[in-house]
Amino acid sequence: MHGNTIKAPSGLKTRSFDSIRNELRAFFDVHDQEGSYPGGLHLEMTGKNVTECVGGSRTITHTATQGLMLRNP
Repeated sequence: MHGNTIKAPSGLKTRSFDSIRNELRAFFDVHDQEGSYPGGLHLEMTGKNVTECVGGSRTITHTATQGLMLRNP
């Protein structure tokens, strides 16, 4: 997922939740078609008030992320 960043209007890099979801679906589809099994999926989470992705079920926008992104994805 580190390669699918986009530049937000603020100039910070971010990711689209929908793009990540689509990439994950394709990942599992390829394994299913090939009869193989993915070795695992590593997700990082934090309890801190940071936002690296836009979109999703809460429809987080680029504007909403301003001031929240404490690190550059």
